[in-house]
Amino acid sequence: MAVVEGSQGRNVMDLKSRIEHYQALEKYRGKPLIVYATSTRPGVGAQMAGDAVREFIDQIEEVSPGEKDIDILIHSTGGDPLAAWKLMSLVRERFSNVSVLVPYMAFSAATIFALGANEIVMHPNASLGPIDPQITVKLPDGKARSFAYEDVASFLRFLYEEVKITDQPHTASVVDRLFSAVDPVVVGAARRASELSSSVGERLLSMHMTGADGQQKAKKIATDLNKSFFAHADAVSLTRARELKLQIAED
Repeated sequence: MAVVEGSQGRNVMDLKSRIEHYQALEKYRGKPLIVYATSTRPGVGAQMAGDAVREFIDQIEEVSPGEKDIDILIHSTGGDPLAAWKLMSLVRERFSNVSVLVPYMAFSAATIFALGANEIVMHPNASLGPIDPQITVKLPDGKARSFAYEDVASFLRFLYEEVKITDQPHTASVVDRLFSAVDPVVVGAARRASELSSSVGERLLSMHMTGADGQQKAKKIATDLNKSFFAHADAVSLTRARELKLQIAED
C-alpha cells in the first residue's frame, strides 16, 4: 500500500489514521493499493500535476513483480489532464487490471484519470465530473475570468439561432466586442484544450475498450463528458455515470 499526496496540500485526517483505513481496504479488496489525494479544503487547494509522476513510479516499483492487479484510490478536484494521462499510462504499462476507487470526488482531470481503469468503484455518495477544460484569462481591468471553449460556442449559437443575427456588419460588431474581452489566441487555446481533453479521455478509454464497438463507445463517452454538461461543476453521480456507459463496478 502506498500513499501519494499532492505537494500543495494535506488532508485533515492524520497520516497514521489514514494508513489504517487504507490497510483495511487493501485487505478487504485483496490487492495492492495506491492512494492519490490532493487537498480539497477551501483556501488550501491543490491540483493533480506532474510532480506526482516520480512518486507513482516509486510506488509502482514497490509492488511485487508478479502482481498484475492494482487499486488506485483517488480524491481530487482535478488539475492537468496531461498529468492524468501520464500517470494512468504508467499504471497501465505495469498492470493488466486497474480499478479506480472514488470515495467522494474525482473531478475534471481526476475523472480523466479514472477513464483509464477497467472499472471505477464509486461510493454511493461519490461524484465524477465533466472533462471540459477551464481557461483563466486576465481582463483589461485586471480581473481574472475563467471560461471554457463551450462558453464561446454557446454564445455564438445564441446569436445565430436565438437572436438570429445574420447581417454581416452586426455579426462583425458582436465578434469584435467578444474579442475585446477575450484575446482570439486565448479562444484558440481554449478550443485546443477542449480537443485535447476529449482526445486524452478517448485514448484512456481505448486502453480497455477494444474492437470497433469499443472504440466507438470510447469516443462517445469522451465527447459526452466534454460537451453535454452545462457547468464544469456539474456532478456526475453514480447513476449518471452508468447512464454515460462508464465502466462502473457493481454496488
